[in-house]
Amino acid sequence: MTSSRASIAAVSIAVAGIIAVLPDGMLRWTFPKYLVVAVAVGVALFARRTGRLPTWAWVVAASAFAALVVAAIAGSVLYGTDVWVGLIGRWPRYLGPLVALPVGLGVAWLAASLLGSRADGTCVRAFLISLSGAATAVAFVGVLEAFGLRPFSSDLERPGSLFGNATDQGIVCAMMLMVLAGAAAARWVRDDTVLRIVVAVGGIGALIGLGTSASRGAYLAAVLGLIVLAPLLWRTGVLRGRTIAIGAASTGLALTFVVLSAPGALDRLTGADAVAAATVGERWTLWQWGLQVFSTSPVVGAGSGSFIDRVPSFQDASWYLDRPLNTVLESSHSWILDAASDGGLVLVAVMAVGLGLAVRTVTRRLRRGHDVNGVFLGSIAGLIVAIVALLAHPTGPAAFLLVAILLGIVVAEPASVREELRAVPRMIAARVVGAAVVVALALATVAEIPMATAAARVDAGASPDAGFATAVALRPWDKELVALAAQVLTARSDAGDADAADAARVWTARAAASFPHTLAVLDARAVTLELAQDWTAAAAVRERMAEVAPHDIPARQDLAIDLAMAGDLDRAVQVASAILEERPDFANARILITQICADRPRESCPAATG
Repeated sequence: MTSSRASIAAVSIAVAGIIAVLPDGMLRWTFPKYLVVAVAVGVALFARRTGRLPTWAWVVAASAFAALVVAAIAGSVLYGTDVWVGLIGRWPRYLGPLVALPVGLGVAWLAASLLGSRADGTCVRAFLISLSGAATAVAFVGVLEAFGLRPFSSDLERPGSLFGNATDQGIVCAMMLMVLAGAAAARWVRDDTVLRIVVAVGGIGALIGLGTSASRGAYLAAVLGLIVLAPLLWRTGVLRGRTIAIGAASTGLALTFVVLSAPGALDRLTGADAVAAATVGERWTLWQWGLQVFSTSPVVGAGSGSFIDRVPSFQDASWYLDRPLNTVLESSHSWILDAASDGGLVLVAVMAVGLGLAVRTVTRRLRRGHDVNGVFLGSIAGLIVAIVALLAHPTGPAAFLLVAILLGIVVAEPASVREELRAVPRMIAARVVGAAVVVALALATVAEIPMATAAARVDAGASPDAGFATAVALRPWDKELVALAAQVLTARSDAGDADAADAARVWTARAAASFPHTLAVLDARAVTLELAQDWTAAAAVRERMAEVAPHDIPARQDLAIDLAMAGDLDRAVQVASAILEERPDFANARILITQICADRPRESCPAATG
């Protein structure tokens, strides 16, 4: 492969990675994206580079990595969680320093190396064509889903096209729209008939994908992105003011039309959708919990994804009673609060420094005036979209990777021939490391297939946990697979599958050792012990759940039942009475006390008289 072809292939593969899915996987949206993008970075190592990441970017990335490693160690000490959990990140996003961070840094380097201010025209052209194709693919699936079809099996009302989450779909499409809109303003794009049509089609696809996402946060961020992009195009002289005004108005009208046409989008936007209306107030609650979680380890945090284990202590009884059992909250829905929770003030400070240096770099380039083009300006607007939208939504893999690409574009510096020669030994080492990363991510991605097979119990003749064992063998560093297997096998055992009972006990024991503060894991462990009628051990696990989530009323009710079955009637009455003090309307606790106290002296059961 020639250097030029490697550049084009790398850029095209990187964009394809943003929308990559594994249809037969259990978690089809995450590792395929990381894998394809890692392949793109590997290909880029054989391409001729026209730019580079500035030194400060490498320092910031290394500092963030160190902060998250320290945080993972702190989380292991404070909460007993396996240190690998904090290093890998939590299911389903895996944003830890050993998975997402290296891939994100790699694709940022790719973008800076191949799509910077002095990028080869054919490479930028390939980028725009690929981005247009990706936007069109997202729109196609989004339209099918908006009208009730499910190309990928899902029980969600808003499945999220190629991302598994509708807001992720909206945010990524809004970012793509900014880049394509900026590129469409460039003279060289307007002079290329074929490229002009492709970019226009891609822009329409991005609009449709944004509209069918029915994400209010993405709508708002897209509007702000256009407000930023329009003056940038005017001040830099890329387009005349009148043309910009017409383009902005046309884009706004097109988005309005799509929103009005997409089923349910207008109801969510106006608040007519009751669920959508409730989430507005809920965001404030989530942010408040995020601040409280941050306060428990404010300096160094507790590791990537640690929010999931730390927030239950702050959730009130209404959270547990008004939602389905085992509803998991794994993010504060704000990138700032998630960073504070994961890495504390240290990580927040590192990110603030990185953001400040990026702003300085962009500002200097804008002031110089030269080396400013439509893709650069669109990338700035796309980053603004991400910064705003992700203030109220968890950061997903697709958005994270696209942010890395756009960041690489806007902070890139020109590369010199001398630097290229000095970099040869580093490139050889990087290719070896890159190959190892690709192999590891390939195995991690393949592991999703036996996980899905085992979860669905497709092979009835096999051992109930055979697929899970295969997946863990392929991805031994991911403790989340053990936790997922434990929960699936427990649910199957609880439903009457006798073959799964022994496997459930083994897997839940393994999972509880790695996740001593994860409610879903502890609940699975308690259920397996209850099914085995080991009431004392089950009560001990439920006691731990009560420590983690003191206001989880259903779990505390189960604790009271386990204590009663174990013969500790006084403690059972005490637990049930405490439930009634907090929630007098919880009838199950009163019924339990009445049943326990039926044959006991009245003075030993004062709560039964209520």
